Amino acid sequence: MMSVDKPVYVWPAEVRYSRTSARLAQASCAPRPGRQQNILEGGPLVDPSLETFFNQMQESIISQNTQILQNMATLQNNIGKKMAQSEKKLTQKKLCLVVKANAYGHGVKWAVNCATKAGVAWFAVASVDEGIQVKEHAKEARVLLLSEPAISQIEKIRINNLDLTVYNESFINALIDNGSTFNVHLKIDTGMHRLGCSPENFNDFFRRIEDSNLNLVGVCTHFPLADTDEIETKRSIKLFENT
Repeated sequence: MMSVDKPVYVWPAEVRYSRTSARLAQASCAPRPGRQQNILEGGPLVDPSLETFFNQMQESIISQNTQILQNMATLQNNIGKKMAQSEKKLTQKKLCLVVKANAYGHGVKWAVNCATKAGVAWFAVASVDEGIQVKEHAKEARVLLLSEPAISQIEKIRINNLDLTVYNESFINALIDNGSTFNVHLKIDTGMHRLGCSPENFNDFFRRIEDSNLNLVGVCTHFPLADTDEIETKRSIKLFENT
């Protein structure tokens, strides 16, 4: 292994565009009679020039030989500063590192290993498969799914002991019906309007979870404009606290 003050991994950043990508992009354009059915059935492209465009784009990107430089010492230093801030405030808060989408392209194995050595014990991901991948590199870590997966994946979640973000009645009921104990985090929508239960439904969901086999670990939200709009962020914070 290279010393911690040097990049640990350097690799070409590749972007792959397939025939499927071309079809999906074409499907998003203005519809023409018969086009949607043709694409879904996997037939020939209506406009082959689009596929040519994707092929040329792929060749152009890869030929640039883009590199990502990663520094273990820098990452661990940033993590250490965040942990020190919590300790200074005399809180028991733990840092949860989001490593979805292959750690945002930096390599989930590298990111998880570096963070674990720096003391991180929580990771967050977007899918069940990502959560299992994190567990392979950090067996003792807790892993949180940031969104609800398909109900068909509940058994896989149980086997791998993944924490869940919940906000839909149907998914919460499916977890309860399973009969196993799941660690859940109830999410409130305070303005993002992407995921989360409405503030009006929070009390009902909260009571249903508390009276069930589920273990309510915490309550969370996602501030939509935390780094750009102070007024809107204060409104979201107030809504969260009042809920």
